Amino acid sequence: MPRIPEITDRSEVAEEVRHHADSIIASRGRIQPPYNVLLHSPDIAARTAHLAGYSIYDSLMPMDVKEIAISTAARGLNCEYAFASHISIARDVGVSAETLDVITSGAPTESLATEDRQIVDFVRHILEAPNRVPDTLFSELESRFGLETLVELTGIVGAYAALACTLNVFEVEAPEER
Repeated sequence: MPRIPEITDRSEVAEEVRHHADSIIASRGRIQPPYNVLLHSPDIAARTAHLAGYSIYDSLMPMDVKEIAISTAARGLNCEYAFASHISIARDVGVSAETLDVITSGAPTESLATEDRQIVDFVRHILEAPNRVPDTLFSELESRFGLETLVELTGIVGAYAALACTLNVFEVEAPEER
């Protein structure tokens, strides 16, 4: 159970900022985590929803790459809710069982296909001290994706790190079915 009351209905948000809740409901079908806690600050909820929505639905990044990055970030930040949500999506979009096992266990990436290894390593480098990506890996990913998509990949990791922080701070747990 979250540390703070969950907002589950638009009527729980002040009328002058209710349009933020309406936008979240329109894009996601309902108020669900992390928006059930973020709506205590409606402006941050709306801005977060916009970035997260772009990251998932409109980014240039292929879905399997996005889900490898998001799942790795969620696991790296020990965010059970985001990890449970996105590891199943990763499986559904065709991420290999071996890659999912490495992400889940935190095992070394040497056994992975180059494309998957690059993404897992990239995210791990961002999240682990000294929080820098080695020049070689940066160059590999810039050559593979181009600069715009590499910036998007970095933004996706940052967006999901922010979501993971919110979910962890407010102790939003993954549903049992996940």
